[in-house]
Amino acid sequence: RLAGFERVELIQEPIASALAAGWTKDDAAGAWMVYDLGGGTFDASLLETRDGLLRVIGHDGDNFLGGRDFDHALLDFVLDALSESAGHRFHRADPGLGAGLRKLKLAVEDAKIELTRDRAASLLVPALRLGTQVVDVDLTLSRDDLERLCRPLVDRSIAVCQRLLRTHGL
Repeated sequence: RLAGFERVELIQEPIASALAAGWTKDDAAGAWMVYDLGGGTFDASLLETRDGLLRVIGHDGDNFLGGRDFDHALLDFVLDALSESAGHRFHRADPGLGAGLRKLKLAVEDAKIELTRDRAASLLVPALRLGTQVVDVDLTLSRDDLERLCRPLVDRSIAVCQRLLRTHGL
């Protein structure tokens, strides 16, 4: 009301996604699936188009699968490579790695984004302090590395989609 709105209607998130993807009331009857991989959760929604209307007919998800898991898979790969070269085992869960781990996470996220455009990405973090160790990070990540490391996560999301489709006889 303070903003001057007299009427506000809320729509379900999967409907908003379908609208953003280009659904119109003129689309032929059929089914849509919304694949929503958020930071911490994965949701799949099944939508139906009929008589110019779009409605959610089913939903499934994995509350323990999200974009952070993809980042963690890459980060663990990098930590394993650093552990091997430094002769010291680094673990993502080690609270003593603190600020160095945060820097490394940012570099890994940047590399992941770069891999959406290129076949390889450089990961360079000079003089990175990980606990009591100082390491120079100079690695090249390939898109093949990314796909191999993330394949189990993608497979989990596909299994959710397949389960949703089976539940609704599709």
